[in-house]
Amino acid sequence: DYQMMQKDRTMRLRTLRQYIRENEVHPTIAVRVQKQVEQRLAHRERIDENDVSALQLLSVALRSHMRFEIQRPSLTRHPLFRLWASLDMKLMHRSCMKAVSFLNLRPKDDLFMPGPSTGCAFTLDRGDMAYTQYPDSSPVGSEEGAFFAP
Repeated sequence: DYQMMQKDRTMRLRTLRQYIRENEVHPTIAVRVQKQVEQRLAHRERIDENDVSALQLLSVALRSHMRFEIQRPSLTRHPLFRLWASLDMKLMHRSCMKAVSFLNLRPKDDLFMPGPSTGCAFTLDRGDMAYTQYPDSSPVGSEEGAFFAP
């Protein structure tokens, strides 16, 4: 298994270097790209629910229960979700199946991009996050009483 992972890593890096060479990427950018890819290849990622094909074999009810158990610690930190779970557990399970998902970001990934709104909300479950807004690309109104939120 380790040898297969190393072989895959080597092949990905080789293909990346070839792509950079063929497209004549400026050396400064090429070094940054290779460094970030190497760092990310060295870091073991959490397994995403969509990558576990065996979960498709579960009944909807059991999968809903399992998913809620996984998401419960994150959700119940918020008073509204804690109240909701205490009032209607079935509705909370259905909501977790249809409207809640996890997004695992790596260092230097972008969560927000300039342009239209995301149409969803985010909460930080683990780690740290820095939010930087550049007025040139993401202008923000400055009316009195305006509410600003990342």
